[in-house]
Amino acid sequence: MLYAVGVSLLYEFLTVNYPIWVFSDFWLPSHTLNSLIVTLIGIPLSVLIFLSRFPEHSIRKQIIHVLWWVLLYAAIELFWVIIGLFHYYHGWTFWWSVLFDCIMFPMVRLHYKRPLLAFAISIPIVITFMVVFHVPILK
Repeated sequence: MLYAVGVSLLYEFLTVNYPIWVFSDFWLPSHTLNSLIVTLIGIPLSVLIFLSRFPEHSIRKQIIHVLWWVLLYAAIELFWVIIGLFHYYHGWTFWWSVLFDCIMFPMVRLHYKRPLLAFAISIPIVITFMVVFHVPILK
């Protein structure tokens, strides 16, 4: 859970002046507060459920499990986009979110099993997203 929360907080830190997606002011009066609610409550709860129900022995069931969670996250995000609570910037789209979810869920599982390897793989992933979306390091 801490890995997923940490990645979310890293996104907030790195993109504070250059967001690629933003929550509208729907529960609380700012993106930052809404994002913190999702980061500190929604992400840990969903990761806990994702990991606690992860099938151990069948690769087929593991793939289905990951795809189910990718579809669930995508459906929630698409709903938020349709009702105007979620917005994209700087080239990010719904499909980038789906790709990110396809990376995130296996990485969460990897972190659960082999945390150092997950951190080592996460670094080039973060750098790649920063380069692709031109996230300025110093601004």
